[in-house]
Amino acid sequence: MGKVMVSGILGVVLAAVAITLLVFSVRRTISSKKAPFWGDFLGRWALEAFLLFIFIKNFSLNLIAFLLSFSLSYFLLVWVVSKTLFRG
Repeated sequence: MGKVMVSGILGVVLAAVAITLLVFSVRRTISSKKAPFWGDFLGRWALEAFLLFIFIKNFSLNLIAFLLSFSLSYFLLVWVVSKTLFRG
């Protein structure tokens, strides 16, 4: 039971980091009014992949719980952020 809870919490943490980086990148793109730089996109993916590697290496994850919590919290956070921060 503890392994499932840790996996779920780490999935939510990774989703929050991904959304934070995404919001930062989108806000910077909107404020500069330029095309997005591919380095931002690749940098976000690299950081998320690095965190995922650290999580898998240091914690024995239940991958189903991790992926389920990540995907649910990611889409919920995208919806909340789009409704609150990017209201126009």
